[in-house]
Amino acid sequence: MQRSPLKTIAAILAALFLLNLYIVHGLASLEYLNQMGSIEAVHIAFARYWQRHGSENAWFPLWYSGFPISYVYQPALPLASAMLSQVTAWTPAHAYHWVIAVMYALGPVSLCWMAWVMSGRPWASAATGLFYSLLSPSGLLMQTVRVDMGGWRHARRYQALVRYGEGPHVISLTLVTFALGAMHLACTRRTAWSYVLAGTGMGLLLLTSWPGTVALTMFSACYLLTAKRPVWLLAVIAAVAYLAIAPWNPLSEVLQTYQNANRMAHGPVKDHGYYISWALLPSAAALVWWGTRRVNLALRLGLFYTLLTSWIVLGSEYFHVFILPDAGRFHLEMEIGLVLAGAFALTAVSDRLPGNWRWAIVAVVVVFFVRQTITYRRYVRASIQPIDITSTVEYRVSKYLEQHYPGQRVMAGGSTAFWMNVFTDSPQVTGCCDQSVLDDLIWDSNFNIKSGMNDPQARARVVWLKVYGAQAVYIDEPGTRDSFVDFYDTAPLRAQLTEVWREGVDTIYRVPQRTASLAHVMTRQDLTAHRPVSGIDYQPMLAYVAALDNPALPAADWQWETPSRAHITTRLEPGQIVSVQENAHFGWNASVAGQPVPIEKDALGYMVIDPKRSGAMKIDLVWDGGVEARILWWLRLAALLTVAAVLYRGWREARA
Repeated sequence: MQRSPLKTIAAILAALFLLNLYIVHGLASLEYLNQMGSIEAVHIAFARYWQRHGSENAWFPLWYSGFPISYVYQPALPLASAMLSQVTAWTPAHAYHWVIAVMYALGPVSLCWMAWVMSGRPWASAATGLFYSLLSPSGLLMQTVRVDMGGWRHARRYQALVRYGEGPHVISLTLVTFALGAMHLACTRRTAWSYVLAGTGMGLLLLTSWPGTVALTMFSACYLLTAKRPVWLLAVIAAVAYLAIAPWNPLSEVLQTYQNANRMAHGPVKDHGYYISWALLPSAAALVWWGTRRVNLALRLGLFYTLLTSWIVLGSEYFHVFILPDAGRFHLEMEIGLVLAGAFALTAVSDRLPGNWRWAIVAVVVVFFVRQTITYRRYVRASIQPIDITSTVEYRVSKYLEQHYPGQRVMAGGSTAFWMNVFTDSPQVTGCCDQSVLDDLIWDSNFNIKSGMNDPQARARVVWLKVYGAQAVYIDEPGTRDSFVDFYDTAPLRAQLTEVWREGVDTIYRVPQRTASLAHVMTRQDLTAHRPVSGIDYQPMLAYVAALDNPALPAADWQWETPSRAHITTRLEPGQIVSVQENAHFGWNASVAGQPVPIEKDALGYMVIDPKRSGAMKIDLVWDGGVEARILWWLRLAALLTVAAVLYRGWREARA
């Protein structure tokens, strides 16, 4: 009896999932592992924050003088980890590792399913999923990747997940292929459920990773060019999907991230190579289009996507041409195109061979991938080494600062900055994910504080620490137990600070501040005169720092009620204002005795509040996202009603 196609593909998908789960299952039960240099700490910290603060966390005050939580990073992975932690009573770290292990195992399953819905060929799709499970072609094409992995036969996708903490990015690869497969169903079947499935895939991807969102955009362009599907239909689905999740990915955050990404260290370099590369790409695409007119959709799509991603990735690798921000990071996306094209090309060739030759190819592939399974499993097991987190310098420094500077802003170098908010709620001068900072001046000032370049007396370094409201700073130096060395030439800086804790070369210093508050009374003349032009341009801030240290000025007590609510208690004399060392944003509202008070933005990006009254007062501050948030919530409601209408119409048609 012939097995039905659905049963065949279901068995293949189950086998792929079990194979990948076998490879990474040890990760799912782990709490902390010995990859302390990984930025997975950031995602765990974010999960902990969601778990502790829930719906009261619209403003995120722990990094970079605060910004909306949607700016920190897409919330899908940390929110899923927080929810799992809440249900199971696991720690956020354990929940995070379980989620990423399962989503990693689903990656080849999703790619195989996408290939099947586009081609209808279960065994070619199975080969695609198997190649993706056990082969990292970027290790063959890129020496930097091959050396970093320790050999071309190792698991790059897993290494990126664990060693580098690329959880959202790796998970997004699973969602990219799921979303594209669903988009194909929406274009070919035109049913209500296929539309909703495609929109769900797009929405989840938007909530997970920006590199993944860029990858789907490129994949969609290749798909539309390959399959000649209606652009308007996918555009409508994408628009509804975005509006349904827009409150968590507001347009202001999208624009801020795009702007910062193009100005960061790995942004595009618009030299001659940049323009030549973009000019030649359409010609290369035209050649692929002409040469693949008679091949099946899955193979053609794989070739187009390989061309586009390798153009970006290999151009940066071999010719140092960067046409996208962080171009080399897309080598994981390039692998999808390579295995999709490679698997379908191999099966197309084998279909034309005599039976004996075909079975010989199958035997060679099976033997190779059995060996690869053993290699991958050993590679993964070697990297999963649990540790006692309480013995690490990251934990000890974080706990000391929490105990001795509770609720006060501090600064940390190295991987401690990543891990601090896994263990504590201590606000930091920096943190992570600076692609979304509200003011890019932090890039220059942070570099100066840590390097001391062109600042031999450390005057600018101390001024910046005081301006950012840091009460203490953890300094790591060569020989540290921290995973990174961030601070250099520290002798001038240490001479101006007071040592309060030391273990070896790892040291914490107290920063001289008059108060621990983030709110300060001063006059308008004390505000920073103009925006500093660099990290060593501290003169415009001297009057501001003098006001911070002036004991003749009234104190202002700052208290957080929730992450999005705070109040200031102070007494003002005529002509005095309040400077708040928290980023100004259009979502903040201030009031005194129930009466609105305007919030201004100074040259440093901080809030300035002028109640235009004197005497004792309490200033209440609330962050509600402003007009943008209210508009987006109404648009989200409209999008959800649209989805409901589509489903209702589909239900009516099914009954008719």
